[in-house]
Formats: sequence, structure tokens, C-alpha cells
Amino acid sequence: MPPTLPFDYHSHHRRCGHAVGEMDHYARAAADAGLTHFGLSDHGPAYWRDGDHAQPATQMAVSEFPRYADDARRVQAAFADRLDVAVGVEADWIDGREDDLGALLDTIPFDYVLGSVHYSRGRSIFRKDWEEVDPLPVFEDYYRQVA
Repeated sequence: MPPTLPFDYHSHHRRCGHAVGEMDHYARAAADAGLTHFGLSDHGPAYWRDGDHAQPATQMAVSEFPRYADDARRVQAAFADRLDVAVGVEADWIDGREDDLGALLDTIPFDYVLGSVHYSRGRSIFRKDWEEVDPLPVFEDYYRQVA
């Protein structure tokens, strides 16, 4: 059996729209499982779209962003005696919107940021309707962005 790693820095919670539970539930489960390090890293807002909660199934609302960070810091403090909790965010990279992403991230002092690429050529890479679009250019662009 391969060795287990005593940490996890990629976690999602109720704010992102595709997970359930509160951050303290995840931190407690991590500590109970013997992890020594744990990261809170819910999906940040869809800063590249108009509106407060433009993508409720995949991103937190813009208005939730500061509350998320405050709640995460409370969890960090509550578990300080048994788990090293880092406060982070998963931030989508959108080509051409680097300044907007930087401005959003500058509003909160995170311990870390997970960069992610979920969109390429204006479409989610998780869409299933590939019979309508040639996937090769989409995924070539995806890997260009990741690199």
C-alpha cells in the first residue's frame, strides 16, 4: 500500500455550489483522520462575469468572498491546537482577465491560492457536448493556459 500524505490543501464547502457542509466539519474530519495540515480552498467568485453570483453551481458569490475569508480564519483559530489550517482559495484563471483576478485576490490576505483552469475558448472544459465542438483546439488552449 502506498504511503499516505498527512495533508490536503484542496477542499470545497457549501459556498461553491457543488459541495455541502461547513468548513469546520471538513477541518474536524481532517484532524480526526490524522492529517497534520489542511487547507480551506473554496472556489472564489466568477470575477469575469457580471453580477454578484453569476455561477451559483460552481463559484461563491462576490458578496460572500470576505465572509468566506473571515469564517476560514475562525476555523483556523479554532483548530490551531490540533491541525495546521491554511486559508486559501481556488481561483480560476481566465485568459485576458489577469488584472481583474489580481485585484480580487489583493482584497484578502490568503495563505495560498490554488490556480485552476476550468475554461478554455469561452467554454467549460467539463461540458459534455463535444459532438457540437471540436475538442482538440479547446484542450490545446487549455494546456497552453496550464503551462
